[in-house]
Amino acid sequence: MCVARDAGVAGSLTPGVCVDVVICVYTDDRWDQILAAVGSIAAQAGGVEAVPLIAVDHNPELATRLRCALPDARVLENNGPVMGLSATRNAAILGTERPFVAFLDDDAVARPDWLAVMSEHFSEPAVAVVGSFTAPEWQKAAPRWWPAEFNWTIGCCYRGLPETTTDVRNVFGCNMIFRRSSLEEAGMFHPGMGRSRGLPMGGEETEISLRITRMIQGARIVYEPGTGIQHFVPTSRGTLRYLLLRSFAEGISKARLRQLSPGSSTLATERNYARKTLPLGVARGVRDALRLDWSGLGRSAAIICGLGAATTGYVVGRVRPNHWTGEIAPLATVGAPAAR
Repeated sequence: MCVARDAGVAGSLTPGVCVDVVICVYTDDRWDQILAAVGSIAAQAGGVEAVPLIAVDHNPELATRLRCALPDARVLENNGPVMGLSATRNAAILGTERPFVAFLDDDAVARPDWLAVMSEHFSEPAVAVVGSFTAPEWQKAAPRWWPAEFNWTIGCCYRGLPETTTDVRNVFGCNMIFRRSSLEEAGMFHPGMGRSRGLPMGGEETEISLRITRMIQGARIVYEPGTGIQHFVPTSRGTLRYLLLRSFAEGISKARLRQLSPGSSTLATERNYARKTLPLGVARGVRDALRLDWSGLGRSAAIICGLGAATTGYVVGRVRPNHWTGEIAPLATVGAPAAR
């Protein structure tokens, strides 16, 4: 039995919380990972009723294959004029019915207690969004020179994040759950933010988080490191080239975010990261080298290069704001998804 609301408090939790879990997909290349992601939702424990909803971005053949292989899952399609992660998430949101909407990447696997632990925070009516820890699952071992401070470039939590439950500006897009009423009030994902088929852009989860806290008085966004997911990292992303490309794209994303959310506090998290976390990382690498771990110099150098790439992307994004990502479109309701 699913009981999702208490009388008098819209969207507050009682035992048996119901969650629509959206998994956005676009390619057959991740077929085994998609099946693993869906399987991890079916294995959720703790009294949570989790319903997987697979949203396919402009790939009708993949949608057909999924419907045949996963008859118990709901499959929706983003066949609208806008491709990309944000537009596909929006198509999925329109197909949701339950008071809570979670998002899991198609190359990630959730712990069995993932939804149960995060959902506990919604007993506080002010909590609008909850995210948890994202750990890398490398296809091969991480390169010794790889700096954990840049794990965000591979979609994972990085060194420097809080180690205890705390309120944050935003959570990670691969691993989050929303109170559906907050999306109804503040709007869905901005279609001009997030990944598409070009540069590995980001920032869509930050933009929507800022909008929620701006439009909903007292809204809270919570980071819960006590549970989480494993995020697959292919060997191709464990390269300096990818780290620099992703950092450059993130710089452009932050410039675009500043356009959408003007104000000195918008990038406060990034300033703190650049002023505190990264210098500590460089010093740690030098210290390791002095202890004869010469890969420490590689980690320090990678941090400096990554910061330079992100700064360059930010400058390019500020000087040529529409060159990489097109005009900023107003947030609009996308067309109704095609359901199975």
